[in-house]
Amino acid sequence: MTLETRAQGTGGLLTLIGGKLTTHRATADLILDKLQALGLTMGTAWTKGVQLYGGSLWRDALLARAEAGPDSVPTKTRRRWALTYGDKIDDLYARLHSNPGSAEDIAPGVPRAELDHAREEKDALSAEDFLLRRTKLRLLLDEKGRKNVEDCFAKT
Repeated sequence: MTLETRAQGTGGLLTLIGGKLTTHRATADLILDKLQALGLTMGTAWTKGVQLYGGSLWRDALLARAEAGPDSVPTKTRRRWALTYGDKIDDLYARLHSNPGSAEDIAPGVPRAELDHAREEKDALSAEDFLLRRTKLRLLLDEKGRKNVEDCFAKT
């Protein structure tokens, strides 16, 4: 990651190149520091103590929830959900409970309930958004599985 600033007159320019999505909070803190050094007045960084989405449970507790989940979804999928969605796995289970048919796989290990959750709760806008940015399933699914997910997103 490259982060550079250039002051000019009463303003300035900040350029950020590269970086990783998983370090977005630390990067934001660095940007705030740089902007303050340019003379901008703003509040202090506040995200350091805020839990990430789904981040209220430790790994062992999440995996225990995966093991105790509904049999309509394979254990391997429930484990992936626990590590992908954290404590929001309960939202997926509630979705399955209210619509048992949503346990149907759209692609291997990808039930309809997960796609519905991604669209409605995580604001996934496309198959690519879901497969690559939200879950990394693009790396695991074959072409047919990716196409099935694309078709499902296209229908809504």
